[in-house]
Amino acid sequence: MENTADRAIAIVAVGALLPDAPSAAAFWQNVLNKRYSITETPANRWSIADYYDPDPKAPDKTYSKIGGWVRDFSFDWKRFRMPPKVAASMDEGQQWAVTVAADVLADYGYPKRP
Repeated sequence: MENTADRAIAIVAVGALLPDAPSAAAFWQNVLNKRYSITETPANRWSIADYYDPDPKAPDKTYSKIGGWVRDFSFDWKRFRMPPKVAASMDEGQQWAVTVAADVLADYGYPKRP
């Protein structure tokens, strides 16, 4: 086996936003508690009538009505000193990414650490 010392990495911080877990710590607690976070598709995600078909071969449809869903997320635009109109124009996925990236930096200790 080749020497892998030159490819070593160090994980110095973590962040997460997952179903039933707004943070990495909450996710770990869910793992320890064996929490099951897969549920039926919420009505505000997508229309079951439009996209679901129990036949797995149906074109342009899904045969599953379950998934892991992030709920109750509220983007704190003030935390990022962002104008409300800019925050309102962001996709929810962008809001999640900005929030988790900031959480990772905070977990690392930024800006107090180099």
